[in-house]
Amino acid sequence: MKSTMLKTLLLASAFSAAGFAETVTVQVPFSFSAAGHALPAGEYTFVEETAGVLIVTGATPGTSMLVLTRGGDAISPEKTGATFSDSKALTCIKMPDGKKIELIGSAK
Repeated sequence: MKSTMLKTLLLASAFSAAGFAETVTVQVPFSFSAAGHALPAGEYTFVEETAGVLIVTGATPGTSMLVLTRGGDAISPEKTGATFSDSKALTCIKMPDGKKIELIGSAK
């Protein structure tokens, strides 16, 4: 049931965000955690659905999730990517429009 609900939310989010959502794709070469969930190394796409919600989609089945976020400082638009803590926890995503999105509940 939970998996079906998540897939439905992700599908609805994709349709509502089509054409104007900011997206970043990152190849993560190591296992990491995001909002308390362990994720394997691989390619991940991060989409800011709305303010406060980030869609994380991995290439491996079972690696997609929704994460609560808060806005951070603005950065240079050409510097996109992901930032990790020393413990390999995902802490923020840098979007193409220059926005830095911080994950809520991630260790720094």
